[in-house]
Amino acid sequence: MKGYFYKVVFALSQSISSPMKEIIEENHFSREMTDFVVGQFHRMAGYLQLALFIATIFFGFYGIFIGGKLFQHLPEKLKVRQVKSWKHSKISYFRDFIRFYESLIYLWLFSEIERKIRENLYD
Repeated sequence: MKGYFYKVVFALSQSISSPMKEIIEENHFSREMTDFVVGQFHRMAGYLQLALFIATIFFGFYGIFIGGKLFQHLPEKLKVRQVKSWKHSKISYFRDFIRFYESLIYLWLFSEIERKIRENLYD
């Protein structure tokens, strides 16, 4: 299940950050960003980890209702649709789930942008 969890987080990270893909090279960005998000997950208290793990697995399986496949196997268009449907859901738990991942992903993206700017300043 941990491998499946990583795959869902990887696909979710790509879908949430898709508007900013031009900023950072694609190969570099997906794996490192996912590692950052999973690293933050492992720093959480155990009871929070369990809840988020279950929610993430559920989110991955929810793709079956959207496009007949697990989330990480959906085409990008359907992944984005699923993220948007959860982000604007009437169920606050779904909205909070997406907000949590968005916060971590944008934190990593902006930290990466800042790091690149600093590298360019001191080159």
